[in-house]
Amino acid sequence: MTVCFSERDHMINSLKTIAFFSCDIIASYRSVFCKNINLAAKKYGYNVVHFSFVRSMCFSPEERHRFIEMIPTDKFAGIIFDEESFHYNELSSIIKEHFKNNAKCPIISISITL
Repeated sequence: MTVCFSERDHMINSLKTIAFFSCDIIASYRSVFCKNINLAAKKYGYNVVHFSFVRSMCFSPEERHRFIEMIPTDKFAGIIFDEESFHYNELSSIIKEHFKNNAKCPIISISITL
């Protein structure tokens, strides 16, 4: 996966970018949710990059860490983490740890956990 940023930390164009992390977005609720995120971002002048994971990510723990570490979370203007979609707790934990160590932006977590 390659994500390119310009010198001004913008992806693709001059707009700032929000990252959306989810799992199994082909489910009807999640696909509608993704479309609405895209519409809202466009309305307010942002790009959205979707990182969608499959429930059965058949990688070793080391490969999962390497994959997540490639995501430049320090470059995003915001992150939306659809935590309730991750039924695979280890992957969710890896992603949250990556956010904790690298993200420099607001993070919204969507979770059923109170």
